[in-house]
Amino acid sequence: MRDFPPTVTAYAPARRGPQVGIAAGQGPRRSDPDTRSAVAFLRWTLSWQPEVIASATVVGVLWQLPLTVGPWLFGKAVDRGILPGSTPDTLLWAGLLLVVTLVGAFFGIAMHTLVVRSWLIGIYGTTLLVTRKAVQMGHVLPRRTPTGEVLSVASSDSDEFGAFTEILARAGSQLIAYLGSACGPLFINYVGQEAVNAEVLDFGAFYPRDQDWTDGDRGVTCYVYRIDEKPVTSSLKKSN
Repeated sequence: MRDFPPTVTAYAPARRGPQVGIAAGQGPRRSDPDTRSAVAFLRWTLSWQPEVIASATVVGVLWQLPLTVGPWLFGKAVDRGILPGSTPDTLLWAGLLLVVTLVGAFFGIAMHTLVVRSWLIGIYGTTLLVTRKAVQMGHVLPRRTPTGEVLSVASSDSDEFGAFTEILARAGSQLIAYLGSACGPLFINYVGQEAVNAEVLDFGAFYPRDQDWTDGDRGVTCYVYRIDEKPVTSSLKKSN
């Protein structure tokens, strides 16, 4: 965690060259926060740590492998090992299930580490930002803002920014895991295993926009496309 505590140089005294804001990971960030609106400020806080949020999203997908792939492996162990009475196949699929479970446990630890890291950057980054602004304003601060509001931002609101980064990473990873577990088996059944092995086709998904989701639309549409982006002129069902 070389990016903790985050470096805050916003509201620094005027000097030559561009000012540097909150650094989280590599390279400088924008200096002063975008305070035009609450959404703009929230979007600006996410720019502190894009690498951390992206990493947590990817790790979150791997953490959920036991939940997404586990039932499929368990079904294979029953269908190809237990019911036919084949001990080698039972041990094979049970071993794969064990491997997936261990992978999920390992990335669960990694996910927790990244989430804590994200919280610390969000919480203490906001606190340091408020502190620097308070120092910049000096004796003018009590005339502009009640002292209680400053303490509230530093002690309460900053915690919400840390929580939001965790929710964003978890939501992204769960969406990807859901689409993979929902569309993946449908993709294999639709085009056939030979087409999957040829690595010519892949799948994606359309899901509702924010407003449509709020209105109650929960429909997810899976689709198949060619990786080489060539036009499709016929059905890809059970293609070779």
